[in-house]
Order: sequence, then C-alpha cells, then structure tokens
Amino acid sequence: MRREYDGGPGPNPYWKPRNSANGNRAHDAFNEWQLTIGYAAGREIPWPAGHRLEGSTGITPDGFTPDGAPVELKSGHALHSKASRRQLHKAISVLDAQYGEMWLWVADSGNFRFTLAYRMDREGNVTAA
Repeated sequence: MRREYDGGPGPNPYWKPRNSANGNRAHDAFNEWQLTIGYAAGREIPWPAGHRLEGSTGITPDGFTPDGAPVELKSGHALHSKASRRQLHKAISVLDAQYGEMWLWVADSGNFRFTLAYRMDREGNVTAA
C-alpha cells in the first residue's frame, strides 16, 4: 500500500533540514492529511508500568492507523536512523500493537509529500511499503 500527498506549504525540493521549523510544518500538514485517509492524529499515551522514562509522562506517536497502530513521520535524513527505528519500536511495544508505520516527508516544489516508507512488526522486523 503506497499513499502519497502533494500539497500544503513547504520549502523547495533541494532544501536540506537545518532547523525544526520545517519539520514542524511537515508534521502540521501531516496531522491534517492523515485524517483524510482514516488515520487519527497523534496524542500522548501515558507510560504503562515498566515503560516509564525519567522526565517523560508518556509516548506521543505522530498518528494512529485505523486499527490503532502507531505512526511516526520522519524526514529523509532521519528515516532509517537507529533512533527512528527505536522510537517506532518503543511505540509498538508500549501500545502492545501488532505493527507500526514509518512515513517519510519530503519537501517538493513548495509542497510536502508524504509516503509510507515501511512497516515494523512487534519484533522489530521491517517490511518495505
């Protein structure tokens, strides 16, 4: 399953991430767009027993699939980082979900484009979309 979004404000396609402002705009656009495909916007989920991290009240995925699996959104440079994979795997574990989804955002000709990059199962195995 591959879904893409073209639209909304954004930088030119040759832009390199230098600050969080563009990431914030991408997340804002994604929050609106994911509702149109039946996903739910992200919200904080309190830590269950045994998962709490010092200084944190919970985990906040960027969204949820229609069946409640966590969704994370990353830029191209962070998409395959170990930290991004750990973050998605932690969300899957905390929510006791069967899988989670990693979405890619790219700035393209002044717009954001969102593409499902991969799915991860609860064991941490990744399947390309």
